[in-house]
Amino acid sequence: MAFTRHTSKDVAGYNKVLLELCWNREGNYLGMISSDRSVKVGQLDKSGTFQNVHNIPTTTTMTQLCWNPVDDSRIGMCGEDKYVELWDVRASKASMKLPTSANNISIGWSPCGTFMAVGNKSDLVTVFDLRTGSVLRKKKFNYEVNDIVWTANPNYLLAATGGDGAGYLDILSLLDPTDPEAALTDLNNVHISSAASNSSSTSNTSSAAGELSLLQRVTAHVDNCISLRIDPACRRLAVGGLDRTVSFWDLEDMVCLHTTPVESEVRGMTYSGDGQYLAVVGVDTNIYICDTSSAEAVSKVVCRHKVSSASWHPQTNLNLLAVALEDRSPAPQYLRFLAFPTA
Repeated sequence: MAFTRHTSKDVAGYNKVLLELCWNREGNYLGMISSDRSVKVGQLDKSGTFQNVHNIPTTTTMTQLCWNPVDDSRIGMCGEDKYVELWDVRASKASMKLPTSANNISIGWSPCGTFMAVGNKSDLVTVFDLRTGSVLRKKKFNYEVNDIVWTANPNYLLAATGGDGAGYLDILSLLDPTDPEAALTDLNNVHISSAASNSSSTSNTSSAAGELSLLQRVTAHVDNCISLRIDPACRRLAVGGLDRTVSFWDLEDMVCLHTTPVESEVRGMTYSGDGQYLAVVGVDTNIYICDTSSAEAVSKVVCRHKVSSASWHPQTNLNLLAVALEDRSPAPQYLRFLAFPTA
């Protein structure tokens, strides 16, 4: 695919720096964290028209957002005010507001839509049960935790961590290790690439908050791991690090398949709708496109402005990449759409 032959459009109306953006599962809503202390929601209709439909006011600047994987109109966000907020994009107020112990930097919604995981600057990962708003599991780490992501099985989380001059991939479990029926003695019993038999709940949990179990810590990079992304088929994991490398992992066996070097420290990543390509956002002004099968960096998209975030549209027939810009002068338009050839 010739990614250099793309079309670029700066979207009017977004005249403040955008810090993060993400499409929902269906691709009809795009959530955007704005530097003006708001979260904006744009809607892309079937005719291709994009317009802003909701501005969510916040008391602080949010750091990350995520969409409910089973309800396309619900969005979660976390920020520097020590709270997690859940919103319906059609509502005028938050449906839930959960207190945490420190400024939050990462958030993830479980595939069943029941649990929310949040990581903060104190390297504490907390899992909330959204049915009750209570803390279900938590774990304090003595090293840096930069990103978290749920697997297809809602019993398991992955964390991008770093410390002691290396980057690690931590495999976490919500299951109670003291329960003989739930105890996992080795990774051969961990099927994190497929859904659990009962995806509506997590088994072997109690009313009191327990600790997340660290099943294994895998050395993944030679410097801190920063970003994690799972492909749409939930078979492969991409890990981005400060060592200017992306590693691709098989989720069934948890082995590294290959690594791809890029020209910048990795800031964020996003898979194409078919999972064939991965767009890597660095700390420079470029986006690096990697072929996930061949481990080849097939293209470098020059944006001429620093990119804070990118999100590939989930529909395979619409090869559209939404890009958030943080340095846009003299024309202050901070949302850009890149349309690539579909064949």
